[in-house]
Amino acid sequence: MKKTFLSLVIVFFYSCSNTDKTFVDSNFNSVQKNNHTVETKLKENLVQHGEIISIDFIDNDNFVVGTKNPSNVIVYNISGDQELVISNVGYGPFEFQQPSIIKSYNGNIYIWCPEQLKLIIYSLDGMPIKEYSSFTSAIRNFVPFGNKIAFYKASGSAENFIEIYDLDSEEKIYQGGEASNEHIVLSLSACMGAISYWDDKILFMNADNLKLTWLSETDLSKERKLEIQDDDFKVEKVEGQATSFINEHRMKAMKYIFENSIVTGMYNINNSLLVKAEVGRFETDFDNNHFDDSKRYNKYFVINHDLELINNFIMERMSFENPCLYSSNDEFLYSLVSIGEGNDYFYQLLKYDFELK
Repeated sequence: MKKTFLSLVIVFFYSCSNTDKTFVDSNFNSVQKNNHTVETKLKENLVQHGEIISIDFIDNDNFVVGTKNPSNVIVYNISGDQELVISNVGYGPFEFQQPSIIKSYNGNIYIWCPEQLKLIIYSLDGMPIKEYSSFTSAIRNFVPFGNKIAFYKASGSAENFIEIYDLDSEEKIYQGGEASNEHIVLSLSACMGAISYWDDKILFMNADNLKLTWLSETDLSKERKLEIQDDDFKVEKVEGQATSFINEHRMKAMKYIFENSIVTGMYNINNSLLVKAEVGRFETDFDNNHFDDSKRYNKYFVINHDLELINNFIMERMSFENPCLYSSNDEFLYSLVSIGEGNDYFYQLLKYDFELK
């Protein structure tokens, strides 16, 4: 595989009914080691893959990724072998330009193409099933459930950033999530969005705080919140309007993303919901091309089926890790990391075995 530039991707959110509050003390003094194991090295037995930009587990033994340069959707087994390649690049039916977000649900593969604002569904053996192209907004993430799809929109203004569509009628049936100025600035980051389907509920979080909102699958009007107030999670207030701050102070906005805490994902593991956030400061000096993330950490919050916080812990963060490349198979949390090898690179699948309780 030819070496390509691996973009530095950072991730980050905000949310604002019933609200439960839980208070968490700082635990910067008890940072755990990043004790992962290398599950496998990804092989190129069918095609040379490009830069991986999305991952989702199909089951305990298989996962699917989306790549760019070239654009492919590739199914791997847990041993790292390629089992299926979907490379229908184009603008025609069931074709995509870049598979930026990949999900597996109910025996199918869901592909989001941002250039065409199109959702395509394939079977696990690579057969096209259906596509939807009536959407009008860019998104950061999505979750399929039943005959519906929940989108986490790319927020560029103070508007609702969660939308749910009925795929049978292709109509919007819910919108919610309030975007603060801080959320909008943090949303400049790629891959932003904490959204999950778990225990018959749709759950989402903003980038800039630890408020978890959940909706009943059977009644989307029923909304409940859990607010975690954590001493380690710190976000500075954005003065004035976020759009003005971004447009008039671009470098300050970029530093803001690095130097503030941010929510980076939610994962279903061992009958618990695991919320992942980044805390601490990522020191930046753009003028001298100096970056120090030694004081930036991953912090995890464990939530049970009663939607109560039961544990939290802080862990070393791998330098320049890509929060977009985390996924779970309901048993373990995994991440993909790129490893340099001369003028080339390869990907390793890492496994994290947490003590959640």
